[in-house]
Amino acid sequence: MTTKERMKLLTEWKEQFEKCDNTWTDLEKLFRGLDCDSAVGKAIWQTFTLYTDALSKSIGDTGAWLNWYCWENNMGADGKKAKAAKWKRLQPVNTLSDLRRIIEADI
Repeated sequence: MTTKERMKLLTEWKEQFEKCDNTWTDLEKLFRGLDCDSAVGKAIWQTFTLYTDALSKSIGDTGAWLNWYCWENNMGADGKKAKAAKWKRLQPVNTLSDLRRIIEADI
């Protein structure tokens, strides 16, 4: 898989997360609160999790970086640092390009 192909898939993945997150926010307002373990919550978030897992495998994400970037690094908004196995130092992972670099470094 090329870098360009990987970036296209990562961009589509982030866009899908944003759609899920925006829909979830709208539904929370509409229903005055929702639980992620509800049927609606599972329909949205378990499906996104399965998509993330499948994408990880297809792009060679052996370090579970997509899950980390999404849930622990708030889609890059938290600006956390991470280190690929080959890297000597921690580096910020703020963007999809940063995410792609760390994934590719671990391949």
